[in-house]
Amino acid sequence: MDEPRRPIRIHFTGRDLAQSRLRLAVACGVVRQHPDGSPDTHPYEDLAEYARGRWEASPLSEADVVVHALPYQNGAETEQVAREAEAAGLPCIFFRLTDDPTPANPPYGVVYRTSLYRDRRTPREFASPAITEDLLVECGGEIVVRDKGERAVVGFCGHVGTPRQRLFRRAAGALLGGGQRDKATGIVLRARALKALRSSDRIEPRLIERTQIWGWASTDEAQDTGREKLRRDFLDNLLESDYGLALRGKGNYSFRLYEIFSLGRVPLFVDTRCVLPFEDEIDWKRHCIWVDESEVDRIDEVVAQFHADLHPDDYRQLQLDNRQLWLDALSPAAIYTKILARALETGSASATG
Repeated sequence: MDEPRRPIRIHFTGRDLAQSRLRLAVACGVVRQHPDGSPDTHPYEDLAEYARGRWEASPLSEADVVVHALPYQNGAETEQVAREAEAAGLPCIFFRLTDDPTPANPPYGVVYRTSLYRDRRTPREFASPAITEDLLVECGGEIVVRDKGERAVVGFCGHVGTPRQRLFRRAAGALLGGGQRDKATGIVLRARALKALRSSDRIEPRLIERTQIWGWASTDEAQDTGREKLRRDFLDNLLESDYGLALRGKGNYSFRLYEIFSLGRVPLFVDTRCVLPFEDEIDWKRHCIWVDESEVDRIDEVVAQFHADLHPDDYRQLQLDNRQLWLDALSPAAIYTKILARALETGSASATG
C-alpha cells in the first residue's frame, strides 16, 4: 500500500514577510492580506484550499525547498538567501513578477520572472506565466465555444494612448532609456498592430483603444460609466472575439495572453523576443496565432490566412484546448505546482524553462 504523500515543506524568506504579495506565501499562511484589512477573509481562498495538504510553510531545518517571498533584486539579501539555501542543500526559488528587464543572476537558485528577452536571458532565469484570476468564473463559469465565421473577429480592449502621448513617450524613452524606453516600445508596437487590424478588409476588428491606464479605460470614462462597466467591456470584447491581441506593454510579456487562455479564446500573440513559460512542455505555436515582431504591419494577413486554413471543428477544439491549458499549466495552482516540482526534481543548479 502506498504511503500517503506528505506536503512539500517550504521555507519562506524575506526581511519583512508582512509585505509579501507572493500568492504562494499568502496561500501557505505566512502572510494574510486582504484589501479591506479583514482578518476573517482570505484574498486567495481557492489557492489556499488547494495548498492545504500539498504545501506548508516550514523552518529551514525541515524544509524541502527555499522560496524567497519578496520580489527578486540583485544585491546582498539575495546573495545571503541563496548561500543559506546552498549550504542547506536545498533548491532555492526567487520570483520577479514585474516589468523590470534587468537580467537576474543569483549565485545559487533560479529566478522565475514574467518579463524576459531571449537574447538577454541568464542561465538562472526562467519564464513564469503572469498570475491572473480565472476570468471564466466572472463570466458564468462555463466556456462558450464560438463557431467559425467567414472572417476572423479580432478583439482588443486596452491602453494605447494618443498619437501625441506616443510621440512624447518615444522622446522620453530615447532621452531617459530604461523603463521609459521599454514603455514606449510596447505602446508604439501596439499602435502599429492596431492600425493594421483597424484598416483591414480581411478581418473583422473589434478594437477598444484607451487613452489612459485606469481600470481598462481613461479616468474620465471611469468617472462617467463606472469601473464595473469598464470591466464588462473588457470581458465582452474577449468573449465576442475569435482572437485576442496579446502584445507586450512596458514589460516584455503580455498579461492579456493568460487572460485570453482563461476564457478559452485564441491569442493573437506578437513575439518580441519573448521567453514563454514551460516551453519544453507547451507547444505555444499550436495554441496561438504566432506573429513575429517584424510582421506586425501585416498582422491582418497572418490572421486571415490562419483563419482560412483552420477547419471549423479544429477551431472549436482549439478553444477547449486553450481553456484546458490554462487549467493545467497557467492557473495559479498549476503554476506553483509545476515550479515546485521542477525545483525538487532538478535542484537549483539547473532547471527547464
